[in-house]
Amino acid sequence: TIIIELMSLLSIKTKYSFSSKYNIKSKSDMRLIEIVKSIDKNGIYLSGKGGSKYQNENKFLKNNIILQYINFDHPTYSQLSEKFYSGLSILDFVFNIGWKKASTLI
Repeated sequence: TIIIELMSLLSIKTKYSFSSKYNIKSKSDMRLIEIVKSIDKNGIYLSGKGGSKYQNENKFLKNNIILQYINFDHPTYSQLSEKFYSGLSILDFVFNIGWKKASTLI
């Protein structure tokens, strides 16, 4: 997949797993909970801060899953526009600063 290829190009070495491996049919929060429980019955689910707008923390707690939000401070980098736009994809980051510098900053 493109994510695995990007990880390779950016020298990111970490374990990963595809959710399709777990054959889970539930939706929304319960899908996330079941995936985490398949990996670790008392695990932690790391979510972007935007997830706090729609995730039900009580569902996670009732299933012994810790729901933790990542407080990500977006680095600024040189873009083609005069104004900096945060929250764009890794591709914008790489296309503006290059693979080597992106890998170093990550």
